[in-house]
Parts: sequence; C-alpha cells; structure tokens
Amino acid sequence: MMELKSKVEPYAKAIIQLLKGDVSEKDLVWKDLEEYQIEIQKYLNRIGLELILDKRDGYAYLKQFEVDDDSNTIGLIQRRQLGFEVSVICVLIREIYEDFEMNPTNIMADKCYVGHAQLKEQAELFFTEGFNQVKFQRDLDKYINKTLELGFLKVHQDAENNSEKVYEVKPIIKARISVNELLEFKEKMKQYVESV
Repeated sequence: MMELKSKVEPYAKAIIQLLKGDVSEKDLVWKDLEEYQIEIQKYLNRIGLELILDKRDGYAYLKQFEVDDDSNTIGLIQRRQLGFEVSVICVLIREIYEDFEMNPTNIMADKCYVGHAQLKEQAELFFTEGFNQVKFQRDLDKYINKTLELGFLKVHQDAENNSEKVYEVKPIIKARISVNELLEFKEKMKQYVESV
C-alpha cells in the first residue's frame, strides 16, 4: 500500500478536480495547478486533453483535442447540449461580462454582478411569452438556474438577505463563449427577433 502511495503524483487531486469540471482560484487544488502546470499539461496531453489555465481571471478547465477534420474528440469529456433558452441566458451573461470589462468606470472592480430581475428582463426580449405568465416566469427562473449549475453564475452572498437575488458573473464565461461567438449569436438573435 505504501509503495502505491509513493507512486501517486502530487498533482493528482488537481487532475481529478479538472476531470470533474471547472476549477477556480478559490478551490484547494489551485495552488497545485499553478505549481505543476507543466507536468499536468504533459500528463493531460497524453490522453487528448489540454489544460486551459487563466491565472489573471482565476479559472481553469479542460479542452479536448480534435482527432479528425470532423471535430471529433476521444470523448473523455462529455459535451453538454444547451437548449435554445439556456443558450440565450448564457449569451446575455457573456454580454453583461463584456460590457463590464469594457466600461472604464469598472477599472477598480474585480467582479461583475447582475440582478435576477435585470437578467429576466433582458431575457424576456428573446422569448415569446405564452398566455400563462406564471409559467413563463418560472421557466425563466429554470433557465437561469441552469446557468448556475453550469458555473457561469454564482449567487452573491450579500444577496441572500435582500429580496432580490444578485449573481456574480464568473469570468469563465469568457472562455466558454468567445467574442466572435457572442457577435455571431447576437446577429442570429437580431434576425430571429425581426422575423417574429
């Protein structure tokens, strides 16, 4: 048993955490990611994965290498299919983060926040609400909660005491939705809204 323990790499927990999902600088394994970045990258490359580590914004995740021209991968990391509605919420969150970064008044702020009501209000523009307003509002809450599960939003601690939830927009949204994808999606949404 001791012999097996001596063979375990000191960065094993960091790799396991990455295989489970995104890692932030607040996670216990963050120090290992920084210290053993080269070793972790070499190990992951052998199994078709790339470590994406953004020290400035404090997040890390794994990306699969494409093994052919059809964008296929070895399938180690499960791809999540987001529905249209959740995609819209993700794009709105990405746009909010983009505006936050581009706004010179936020130069000293290190975190981006958005209120639940503000997010719902912006999302409503992209959905045709049915005759059941209560169900429509519940559905919007469900889509926002899905982005919480995906790790793009986090409930702000101070918000728990207030009547309205406030979310911290996590910087990893930048890695998951690029500026080009944001612009492309916004153009499609503009065309969609004009056609309705």
